[in-house]
Amino acid sequence: MIDFAQLTPGGQVRRLRRLAGRALTAFGIEPISISLLGHFHNTTFAVTGPDAARYMLRIHRAGASPLDAPKRHSRIESELWWLDRLRADLDLPVPAAVRTPAGEGVITVAVEGVPDARLCSLFRWMDGRFLYRGLRPGHLEQVGRLTARMHEHSTQLTVPPGFDRQRVDGMGGETEEYTVRLFTDHWSTDAAALMQAVFERARQVRNELGSGPDSYGLIHADIHHHNYLVDGGRVRLIDFDDSGWGYYLYDLAVTALHVDPLPRGSALRAALLAGYRQVRNLSAAQEALIATFCMVRDVQDVAWNLQERDNVSFGSHVARIGDRLALLEQRLAAEK
Repeated sequence: MIDFAQLTPGGQVRRLRRLAGRALTAFGIEPISISLLGHFHNTTFAVTGPDAARYMLRIHRAGASPLDAPKRHSRIESELWWLDRLRADLDLPVPAAVRTPAGEGVITVAVEGVPDARLCSLFRWMDGRFLYRGLRPGHLEQVGRLTARMHEHSTQLTVPPGFDRQRVDGMGGETEEYTVRLFTDHWSTDAAALMQAVFERARQVRNELGSGPDSYGLIHADIHHHNYLVDGGRVRLIDFDDSGWGYYLYDLAVTALHVDPLPRGSALRAALLAGYRQVRNLSAAQEALIATFCMVRDVQDVAWNLQERDNVSFGSHVARIGDRLALLEQRLAAEK
């Protein structure tokens, strides 16, 4: 049997589809159809059950480097706990987990030909469509309000014993050392020095903000146009897989970073921040710090892509690393 890592993306998906079928059986669902949604970090499938109910099955990536927090049962269950709280406390439009007949939200499934057992979770389907160039200021205003409501909720949230979510901003000794070494060994010493400079700037901002609940707490960490749906004008947040502990400004930075390149990017960013301010205070000084968190996210993205340089699914992303580094250098120069 061909090694899983040597398969084409299509070959990998065929094996993971068998794993998906076994996972659905454990959740008590005999599917009518299973269709691929994405095979990138995680692998996700759209599922239709015998009663025409629809679901989204997530097969979690393994996570084997400092850039990718390891996936474990408690970590994913903690994500599901937070989603439950956001729906119960705020009636927020976020995914609802499906549990097995035994009450498990996360299961471990293994099939021949897929290395290691995989953790799987299942969610009820959320209607809507993805927009990018069709995004309007009204959409981003809603995103801003939803983001602020989550952050305000986090300031008052008490998590249960054993709650297990990672830090999301990519900072810390091991992660920084790994990133610098990665660029030294596989790109250039100049790029490695750029990584170090961004980390140093981020540390200055972190010290300025502190780590109190007004600036730091549970965040989504990946709010961009692939992770919010628009349904009848209403925005819904999905994919909390990367959620964890971080600075609230990081959430705003991720969203801004993805809308800035659009033709009306400045208007979209302004609408995002206006919506946020309708719910939660955001001073001019805090807004200015978003630029630093944009750089932090840039570092995470280019480091991840470089790490996956031999993964055929990442070819186009690896090809853009040079351009991304040039833009990151411009961002850092503007901060000085």
